[in-house]
Amino acid sequence: IAMIPVYHLLLTPRKPIVRDRFSRADSASLGNAETGQAWTAVNGTWGVASGAAKVSVSVVDNLAAIDSHLGNVRTSIEVKTTATANRGGVAWRVVDNSNHFWVRLNATSNLLTAYKRVAGVYTELGEIAFVMVALQSYRVEVLVIGNVHRVYVDSVLQLTMTDSDLSTATQQGIYDFGGVWSYDDFLVRAA
Repeated sequence: IAMIPVYHLLLTPRKPIVRDRFSRADSASLGNAETGQAWTAVNGTWGVASGAAKVSVSVVDNLAAIDSHLGNVRTSIEVKTTATANRGGVAWRVVDNSNHFWVRLNATSNLLTAYKRVAGVYTELGEIAFVMVALQSYRVEVLVIGNVHRVYVDSVLQLTMTDSDLSTATQQGIYDFGGVWSYDDFLVRAA
């Protein structure tokens, strides 16, 4: 029996549990991912426009989620910025609008910030300077294993946090504040 080197196993991406490139026709809702799971607009009104997920009616803390049925996951999305400043990124361990984690790129203040909201109470978990360029896309990824949460942007580790709240939640999704950016190539893989 041939042995597979451990480094090969660690570097080989796992098959997506959820994948959505939003390549369907424009729609007033997000519909279903390519892998079959249904999107839920947790807060705000989300749709598909020009091959990407986008908020169509913005509220504070727009949130869309999809259930992977796993808590230890690697969730990522391509954030497509515009000339207009906005904030957006990935959500994980989503229960509802009052209980979830999220990380957002912030073009107004050039920050990358991670938060949690439990029982409606916001808590900042980590923040670093992150200079953004308008009209550029960024791949935002969160790896969660147990109570360790790691945030990457364009495959570079940016934040590491430890938190055990909402550990049984199995929904991941998209976070947006402002409604002007779009989101593409959403992936959830087992960690």
